[in-house]
Amino acid sequence: MEELSALSGTSSPEDSSLFGTLGTGAVALLTISAAAPLGATVAVGPVAVIFGNGAGLPGAFLLTGLFLFCFAVGYSALAAEIPGNGAFYRYITVVFGHRVGMGTACVSLASYLMMTAALATLTGYFVDLSAQSFGIHIGAQAWIIMSMIAVAAFGIRNIDVAAKVVVPLIICEFGALSILIIAIVAHKGINSFPVEAVSPSTVFSPGFGISVMFALSAFVGVESAALYSAEAKNPKTAIPRATIIAVGLVGLFYFITFWAFIGDIGIDHVAAIAQKGLTDVNIQQSLFLDSFGKNLGPIAEKIISLMIATSSFAAFLSLHNAATRYVFTLGDARILPRRFGVASAKAGSPATASIAVSVFVAVVTLALIISRVDYVTAFAPTIALGTTGIIVLQGIVAFATVFYFRRRKDPRIFTTFILPLIGFIGICSAFFLTLSNYDVLSGSSSTIINSMPLVFILIFAYGCITGRGRSEKNAS
Repeated sequence: MEELSALSGTSSPEDSSLFGTLGTGAVALLTISAAAPLGATVAVGPVAVIFGNGAGLPGAFLLTGLFLFCFAVGYSALAAEIPGNGAFYRYITVVFGHRVGMGTACVSLASYLMMTAALATLTGYFVDLSAQSFGIHIGAQAWIIMSMIAVAAFGIRNIDVAAKVVVPLIICEFGALSILIIAIVAHKGINSFPVEAVSPSTVFSPGFGISVMFALSAFVGVESAALYSAEAKNPKTAIPRATIIAVGLVGLFYFITFWAFIGDIGIDHVAAIAQKGLTDVNIQQSLFLDSFGKNLGPIAEKIISLMIATSSFAAFLSLHNAATRYVFTLGDARILPRRFGVASAKAGSPATASIAVSVFVAVVTLALIISRVDYVTAFAPTIALGTTGIIVLQGIVAFATVFYFRRRKDPRIFTTFILPLIGFIGICSAFFLTLSNYDVLSGSSSTIINSMPLVFILIFAYGCITGRGRSEKNAS
């Protein structure tokens, strides 16, 4: 296909190839780490309970997980059908052409870069909080700089090295959540899973849209498995399987954890706690951690605070890797300077692209440090903007999946039409809910900040115009 050949640029395989030995499990856990399940649970859960549908939060996460699982099935089929680097960019280019693909690439890169910069500041903030609980006081700024240096060091090396760091951290995160669930069940018994929390009247109560919005933000990153296709041992099977495993595993843990969390609070007490939390920031920040302390003791609570820091670091590293692979792919396709698409001959890693991402993140975060902007205040609108961009791309790819397979009259009606169509409808619905409640996600009442998603229209248009120029140049 012409689109496929256009994606590869004009370089020889020797000077642009990545290599790695990632299996399905490693790819899945690397993908999951971008969502930071423990960090997202502790950070998103309390806020969603307070501002969302309260006791109906487990149901909101269940529905969101089901929609994304439907998306993942179709997305995996598309990844198997169109192998190679580039993920969103590659698939959209093959289905809708180079100009639309270029617009998608620009939105993808901008979204991942914003989320990477946001996680850099948040990692330093959480590491500082954890360090202070152990009597170490050197300030968040120092931890931000050290975390950036560590991620930069991992980024230039082979992906197998990063996997050896990230995979154990993610396994520990799931272990911590599992232990909490077991402890809650030990204390509460069957009351740990109140039926009322998943009943339609509770799930679809006021604030449902806000909960879905937060739920979708907690899943962001689980679509990034395809970015590791060149570094997987058997990408044609590993990438589709890893995507489905990542979405399914994260969705299952979110649902069960939040269901037990609501049971631990007590279904009758959720409304009162949510009301207090509207004006009490301490409740918003510590509600989930309190559950660890209550069920497992103060030492466990301190350990979890440390694990939240490691969870943020794993997410930072994973998002850095995702952004790096977009830079590498666009460099290889001559959309960005060619040197960004050249792999390290020794490490088989996108070292130059990784350095470029590290420089970008360093400039952004150091600017925040110099301007003395509050890290938490800066994090919310930045991650909100990046999340919105990824949601838009998920919707486009879901539609592309339906369009691609229907155009080819694929006989797998259930996996290539019905499920991706359900995923598309669900993601579009969640996107409109996100726009309607964007001020809650961004944590700001500023008209300028809450109008920032419009910038993606300009980024997409720039990409399409640039892509048109590239297409005409290639044609001539």
